[in-house]
Order: sequence, then C-alpha cells, then structure tokens
Amino acid sequence: MRVLAGQIKCTKTLALIRSLISVGVKIKGIHVHSKVGIPQGRTLRPLLCNIFLHRLDVHIEEFCKEQTVGGKRPVAKAYSLAIQRSRAAYKKGNIKLSTLLRKEAQSIHSKDIMSPKANRVFYVRYADDIFIGVVGPIRLARKALGTLQSYLESLGLSSKERKTNIVHRRKGVIFLGAKISRFSGNLASPFTNKKINDSTFRTRVHPELGIGIRILYLLKKLEAKKIVKFDHKYGRFKSTALRGLINKDHVEIVGYFNRL
Repeated sequence: MRVLAGQIKCTKTLALIRSLISVGVKIKGIHVHSKVGIPQGRTLRPLLCNIFLHRLDVHIEEFCKEQTVGGKRPVAKAYSLAIQRSRAAYKKGNIKLSTLLRKEAQSIHSKDIMSPKANRVFYVRYADDIFIGVVGPIRLARKALGTLQSYLESLGLSSKERKTNIVHRRKGVIFLGAKISRFSGNLASPFTNKKINDSTFRTRVHPELGIGIRILYLLKKLEAKKIVKFDHKYGRFKSTALRGLINKDHVEIVGYFNRL
C-alpha cells in the first residue's frame, strides 16, 4: 500500500483497494483471508500489478539503455571469408564454385551478433511475467538477472526460482504460452522488399528468433470451455455465442473470462 499511496492520492480509492485486497477468497467453500498479495483472477490484479511494478519498468529500461552499446555490428568472419573465396573463384573463372560459395555465404549471418562491441538488451513485462532478451556475452545476461532480482527485493518482492533462469536461444523459453527460440523453419519467401528513400531494394531475410504457439492446443482448451466450437461443415473452429452474458454487467463479464 505504501507504493500505491505514492501513485494514488485519493484516500477513498486507497481504502477501497485495501478492503478488496483483504476480503479473502473461498477455497472449497471455506473463506480464507488474504495475508499477502492478490488472489489470482481478481480483476484488480493486473491494474495494481502495473502500478506497483512501474518503478521496476523505469529501472530496468534504464539498465537496458546503459548496457545497449555500439552502433552497427561488425561483419562476421565466416561470412567475410566465404565471400572472399567466392570472389577468388570467380576471378579464376570457376563460376560453378563461385556460385556454391556465395550460396554458402547467404546461409551465414553477415553480422557478428555476439560481438562485445555491439551489445543489445531488451525488456518486456506483461503483468507479473518478465522477459529480458540479451544479445551479448553470458556475463551480461547474469548482470541483467542480478539487477532484476536485487530491485525486486528492494520492492519487497522475489522471483519464482523454478521460473527464473538464463536460457540460450537454441533451447528456447516459454513466455506467455509461446515458445521463443532460434528460428529453424523455412520461410515461404526468404526475401523482402526494403524501401530506402525513393528506392526499393530486395533483401534476403535471416530471422534469428521464431515464436511457436500451440494453436491447436489453445483451440482445444477454448473448445472445452465452450468459447469456440468446431464447424465440421467447413473444417474449422468458430466462436460460440455466450448468450448467458448478455444481461450481465461489465464486471461480471470480465470476472467470467478471468475464471476460465
């Protein structure tokens, strides 16, 4: 409440929030008073979470700005070597070898993304789920995690140990139900048109990350909750009409979806 009082000046609003926090919950028909935190599913939870963690956002975003250094990344040595070998083969008249070497170069990232001269740090928070992306050495990732945990402690909070770790992009990480990992699939078109001033250039795309979402799994869960249903005629899912919510007010509708 001390942190909230710094952001909310209305005493009546603070009193209402205090009563909503302490009202408790029912577990198997037994009323239990809340001693710490806000029960999962309460409509007030994401709002208070954003207010409470705003200072964390400011602190970590400032850390990201300080640790993001360097301009353009240097050219990767493997890419540079492949291009040089391709050009040398072309000069010798070996067009076939030159073409193969150029294709090899196109499969390599042209920039050295792990260069210490060009570190990148990104911060994303959704409610109480936090993701920090680091392009750089492992020590920078450890420093980012240490900064996050120490500031959470200053707010009287702590991160869940089983959900807090440093993961390489090859292994991937689950964030908000989606798996973020190194892109290993094939693009429908590996090229994109990039417009610079009045000219358009055809550029090859080398995505570093992919986001995998279990669409069918999510649709099955929604089907079990009767939010969607499978249309056998067209072979696809479609939303269902929740007519029972028509006469309910906004709070009841939000509460219904929060309990799903």
